[in-house]
Amino acid sequence: MLSSLDDLLARISAALRHLPGAQELYLFGSAADPALKDPYSDLDLRVISTQFELSRAAWPAVLSRAGEMALVFQLDPASPDARETAFTLGFAGRSPYHKVDFGLAEQGLAGGFFGQVQAKRLLWRQEASATPVDGAPGEAWRPAWGSPDHFLLGELLGSVRYVKARKRRQHLACWRFLSAKFNALLRCYRWEPGCPVLPGAAMTTWDYTALDRQLPEEQRLGLLSGLQAGSPAEMDRSLLALTLQIAGRVMPGYVTATTREARLVRAYLNFIERELAD
Repeated sequence: MLSSLDDLLARISAALRHLPGAQELYLFGSAADPALKDPYSDLDLRVISTQFELSRAAWPAVLSRAGEMALVFQLDPASPDARETAFTLGFAGRSPYHKVDFGLAEQGLAGGFFGQVQAKRLLWRQEASATPVDGAPGEAWRPAWGSPDHFLLGELLGSVRYVKARKRRQHLACWRFLSAKFNALLRCYRWEPGCPVLPGAAMTTWDYTALDRQLPEEQRLGLLSGLQAGSPAEMDRSLLALTLQIAGRVMPGYVTATTREARLVRAYLNFIERELAD
C-alpha cells in the first residue's frame, strides 16, 4: 500500500508542475514524516500560487493527468473573493485510505499554513508559468457545498477516518468520530427529504429538545441503543450501523440505484464494513 501511495504522490507532484501560477508544492501530515507514515496515510498537499485565479480554474484539469478522479469534496464554502481553497480528492482505483487533501493558496496569503503546520516538506519550487492548460477535468462526483450529497460524502469520508484510527489503535479518536456520527444522524432527522440543504452542523440544546418532542420514545431509545462504546468491537458495529442509517436517509435508493453516485456510496460502505471486519 505504501508503494501505491508513493506512486500517487509522484504522479500528482509531476502533474502540478504544469499548474499555471504554481510556484511551490508542500507535503505535510503523516506522509511527510517517516516516523508516522504507514499504509493508512493519505496525502496532504498545499500549492502556493503566484496567480491564484489561473490556478483555481485549472487545477481539476491538471490533476486529471495524475489519474481519474472519482470524487471531489469541497472543504470550505465557495467564495469568489477567497484567496485560499481546499478539497478532498479520491482517485479511481486507489484505496479510500489514500485520499488527497489538496489546498491552494495565493503567495503572500498562506501565513496560516506556514505558521501552523510545522512538519512539512517542500517537494519542489519552480518559476511560475501562465501557460494555459488544455484538457477537461473528467467526470468526478463533486456535490455542491451544503447539499445533502455533500453531507453524505463527508460522512463516508469521516467513516474512513474512523477506520484509520481503529487500525492505528487510537481508541479515543474513534470515540470522537463515533459521537460525531451520532450527531450527524440526528441532523438527518431535522432534515426534510427533498430539501436542497441540510440544517447546520451545530446541534443546540433546543435542537435536541425539539427532536425529543418530535420522535416517539421507542424511536429515540432505539437511536441511543445504536451508540455502544464498551469495546472496540461494539464501537465498530455502531459506527457502521450509523453510517448505513445516514446513507439510507439521504440517498434511500443507493442499494439498487445505478447512478455513479450510488455506486460510489456502495463502494465506500462495502470498504468500511470489510475493513472493520478485518
